[in-house]
Amino acid sequence: MFARVDAKNPYIRQVMRVLTAKEQPEREQANAELQHVLQDALENDRNDELQQALAMSPSQEAYKYLWNELRDSLEASPEQGTRAVVFALPVLLVAAGTRGQVQVPGRLPDVAAVTTLLAQHGVFANEREVGLSACMLSLQSLQKWTLPQVYRWSRHLQDAARGVPLDLVADDIVAGDETVHLRFLVGVAIQQAGQPSPVRLGGDASGWGMKLAEELNRQLKQDNLSLLAIPRPAQTLQQALYNGRFARYELGLQLVASRIIRKIRQANETPVAVLAAHENNELRLTVSARENGERWEGYVWPLHPLDSVELIADNSIALFRECRIDDIRVQTEVQADQRDGFPLFLCAQDTQQN
Repeated sequence: MFARVDAKNPYIRQVMRVLTAKEQPEREQANAELQHVLQDALENDRNDELQQALAMSPSQEAYKYLWNELRDSLEASPEQGTRAVVFALPVLLVAAGTRGQVQVPGRLPDVAAVTTLLAQHGVFANEREVGLSACMLSLQSLQKWTLPQVYRWSRHLQDAARGVPLDLVADDIVAGDETVHLRFLVGVAIQQAGQPSPVRLGGDASGWGMKLAEELNRQLKQDNLSLLAIPRPAQTLQQALYNGRFARYELGLQLVASRIIRKIRQANETPVAVLAAHENNELRLTVSARENGERWEGYVWPLHPLDSVELIADNSIALFRECRIDDIRVQTEVQADQRDGFPLFLCAQDTQQN
């Protein structure tokens, strides 16, 4: 997943200077210089250089450090004047068409009701300082926004009601078989220097999450559609993208696991869970019947550079235990990507009990 150290890359070079500094003054000096080159890149629209530096990070430690420093540059509170906080609420949508495929519009018909609800529950401190788009956007759409774009918006937007200066196009959902879809509600909040952000970032959704879920379900409901909305807390844009992605894969695993476990037990067979890391930076998890090699289902979790394999594995094992699976097999060796030209999924018949 990670590249060799590229000493010619100015961002990687500065990150490695910080991480290898032996004394605190040396580390602080290297960090200040890193912040300077990052600020310069953001101000001068050098997004390709920043993305290349992230892609060429030589270790997870280096990637995390560079990513956090970029976030600090993007999200720094204003020393004077105002700044625009570009934020997003990830929303997981478990959707299924009960009679074939159903298209779910990605644009909320009444975003004002959502804004009012969030203000009533303290997520927005002041509705007049916060603007929320009616468009629900996909991860892929938001990943097209460059870091320098977001940086400029944070420094120059003055009117939250107008939102980001783009013609946003909502990303519809096509609901067929029951699947987890990830969408984001994006907004802008205007923060005054020395004042807290007018949008509550992070934390949990207790107290308002259920109410917002009910409102989203109400606005999106239609005939022949089974829909469950699960909103997550608002976060700054970059953090929301990562956490939303993680939550989508986590919930997707729960959905797949519960479905195949039910089928196996209905057949009076024994479920076996297998966890394995594969060569193309994926975790693959299967639940299969010990007595029947044909009854199984697999799940792919593509690894992000920020992902903790240990955390994903621990959470997955906890899920399988909650589902009363006693036979959980964790493969300690990295597995091949394919076997006989097909993606390799290890099942009960391919592995030994730990």
